[in-house]
Amino acid sequence: MNCLPCKRNNNINIADKYCVECQEYFCKTCVGMHENFSLLAKHTLLEITGGTEVAETGSEELQRLTGSTVLQVPTERCLKHPAKIIDMYCRTHDIVGCSVCFTLHYKGCDDIHYVPDIAQELFSTDALQKSVSELTASKEKLEQLTEACFTATNQLAKMKTACLDRLKAFRNEINEIVDELESKTKKEIEQKYNDLDRKLCNDKKSIDAVVHKMEKQLARLKVTDSNKSTLFVSEKLCKNLASAADDLHRFVGKPSRKTKLFFKGDSSIQTYLNRISSLGYVRDQKNAFSSIKEKTTHDIKVDNDADTCNIWGTCITGDDNILIADNTNNKLKLLDKQTYEVKSFCSLSASPRSLCRVSESEAAVSLSNRVIHFVETKDTLTLTRSLQMEHNCFGLALTKGNIYISDGSQNVYVYDMDGKLQRTIFQDNNGDTIFSESRDITVSDDSAKIHVADSRKGLITLSIEGNVLWQYTGSELKGAYGVCTDGDGNLLITGILSHNVVLMSQTGEKIGPIINAADGIQSPVSVCFDQRKSRVLVTKNGNHLIAFEFD
Repeated sequence: MNCLPCKRNNNINIADKYCVECQEYFCKTCVGMHENFSLLAKHTLLEITGGTEVAETGSEELQRLTGSTVLQVPTERCLKHPAKIIDMYCRTHDIVGCSVCFTLHYKGCDDIHYVPDIAQELFSTDALQKSVSELTASKEKLEQLTEACFTATNQLAKMKTACLDRLKAFRNEINEIVDELESKTKKEIEQKYNDLDRKLCNDKKSIDAVVHKMEKQLARLKVTDSNKSTLFVSEKLCKNLASAADDLHRFVGKPSRKTKLFFKGDSSIQTYLNRISSLGYVRDQKNAFSSIKEKTTHDIKVDNDADTCNIWGTCITGDDNILIADNTNNKLKLLDKQTYEVKSFCSLSASPRSLCRVSESEAAVSLSNRVIHFVETKDTLTLTRSLQMEHNCFGLALTKGNIYISDGSQNVYVYDMDGKLQRTIFQDNNGDTIFSESRDITVSDDSAKIHVADSRKGLITLSIEGNVLWQYTGSELKGAYGVCTDGDGNLLITGILSHNVVLMSQTGEKIGPIINAADGIQSPVSVCFDQRKSRVLVTKNGNHLIAFEFD
């Protein structure tokens, strides 16, 4: 047997004696230390002989060598009660512990034993080997898990760097936009200054010309003789010049009024920046659409709705509330982000179709009467301005200061925010028609692409300039209607004829249907992904909005 105090200090010494009360083996040095304590001096110490071979000697041989009965006792100390040895066993629970543990937790058990009394009966070398094998295997698993954690830590550090790089790039984009706005404002100031300066210069020239004529006329009077005819003419000329001077004085007015030039910053920019909490979304994992964890259905009908609702468009506002377009009742409705209750609504001049967020407090909606309405979405819905178009308006998306509008047919129009047509997208580089029945539109997460759902041709992806990048026409997606992104570059598309929502990568690779008809979305019209709450919002003909959460 080895000396246990020495073993605990990572030293290996052969034991010479065994203390019955301490239930530990001691070498000669540790015996001396043991006997120095008065409380331990009366402990019974049994002699162990046989040198190093005793370490492998069984209890019978140990009894023969010492002439005394020495039980083989446990030496492991309890982790919860370090002063106690683990020497109790409960056969019912198949668990060992110290006497304190058993007193506290297993005193109601009837099959408790002192380990030295039962160890010979129950100990099995095969069981020990099996436990050692299981422990070794578990240790290897934990080591593998440690390696996985190490790898994940490195990946996390790289992703942090990537996030910071994206943040910096995004900030640079904002800086470029602000620089462009500053440049435009400078040009406006310069133009306004030049116009006023030019007007002042022209006024001064006109005044100088009249003054010069006056000076000449006055000079003539000084040399004119008493010829009454000459004096009469001079009198009339002076009168005319005085009248002209009065007219010019009234026309020019006060020059100081034309030297006023002021600049006042757009306070809405500062208000918006003060209201937002960050420059974007920060999430700790990508969206997973493996299986539906929870489905909830919410009634969005209000008391004065005349007919059954038909939701054609959905979007998330800057306050994370839900804005929906009720096509049947000609209304926009604002739903609370937590309860889904209608907190505000406004009536429209025609049926609304598609929605998109313009800013934290503004959204745009396309109407069936060829109008694009802008609406304030802060707390309540307030219509602000509108753009009248000369074509049908269906899908709607906004990026880089331009509005993309599909007409439900073969065209996508691009306008600036003031409603000035920039270009029309309808043919590819080969002169072939791109669209057939263009429906909803969304902008890619990197703002570099436009995705158009076409109920006949599937999903068509274009560059910002209007060039076709790829098209998906798989059988899993029939009657493509609504489309949105998930914030990770993936796309969610509703199939109004395939009765599903299909998930696709940003490069056009089908990942698969994630919501099907069996989930209660027959003929889904619109789809919207709430990035902050990681929920998919789906609408169909009827009074309900359906929210899905995924594992």
